[in-house]
Amino acid sequence: MPIQNLEPFTTAAYHCAMQMMSNADYIMKELPNINLPDELGNKLSNICEGLVGTKHDIINELDDLSTAISSSEEITHDIKTRINRIIRWIADDLPEIHELVMELQTLSKSEPAYGLAFMLVAESAVNILNAFNEAAAEAELVA
Repeated sequence: MPIQNLEPFTTAAYHCAMQMMSNADYIMKELPNINLPDELGNKLSNICEGLVGTKHDIINELDDLSTAISSSEEITHDIKTRINRIIRWIADDLPEIHELVMELQTLSKSEPAYGLAFMLVAESAVNILNAFNEAAAEAELVA
C-alpha cells in the first residue's frame, strides 16, 4: 500500500490526541465548580492526567511514525505496528472513562446534584470516543 494513504490516519490520530487533551483540560478546569464526592473527583483527576499522558505518547509516536514514513515508499510492518500501538493506547483509556460515566449516571439518578458532573464527563467521553472511532476506522484501512 502506498505511503501517502497514511495521511487520513495520522490526521485522525492527531485529532483524537487533541480531543483527549482538550477534554481533560476542560474537565479539570470545571472540576472545582461541580458537586462531586472526593473519591470520584480524585478518580476523575487521575483519568484526566492519564488522558493527557496518552496524548503526549500519541504525539511522540506520530513523530516517530512520520520519520518511518519519510524513509519508506510502502507501508512496512514497523509502520503498521506503530499505527496499532497508537490505537491500542487510545483504546486503553476508554473503559475507565466509560466506567466513570456509568457511575456518575447512576449517582445522578439518586442525587440530582451530581447531574452536572455526569453531563460534563459524558460529553467529554463522547467527544473522545467519536475521535477514537474516526482514528480506528482510518487505522483499519491501513493496518
